[in-house]
Amino acid sequence: CLAAALRYQLTEEEDDVPRFGSIVLDEAFDKADSRYTRNAMEVFREFGFHMILATPQKLLQTLEPYVGAITSVSNPDRDASRLANVVFSVDETEVAVPPHAESRA
Repeated sequence: CLAAALRYQLTEEEDDVPRFGSIVLDEAFDKADSRYTRNAMEVFREFGFHMILATPQKLLQTLEPYVGAITSVSNPDRDASRLANVVFSVDETEVAVPPHAESRA
């Protein structure tokens, strides 16, 4: 329902999908099960949206088929945040970690 409304509002008459249709969700699917999460992501994919998700690590395996990359943010000692970028391969069987993927922010 939300995806349909957004697509209707963001799409020009001559286009099938929005030219720019990013959706940002904080704590995305935190309380949802894997099945609901997959169903929701399928809907957003079908409507042509670019998803930006802040989500707990427990959902990464469920979300992997729907995202091209992740950036993991941690701050274990509350001193400095650490970022680690992971890009999922196109053939979906390999994960590529770029050189210097972990940096301090």
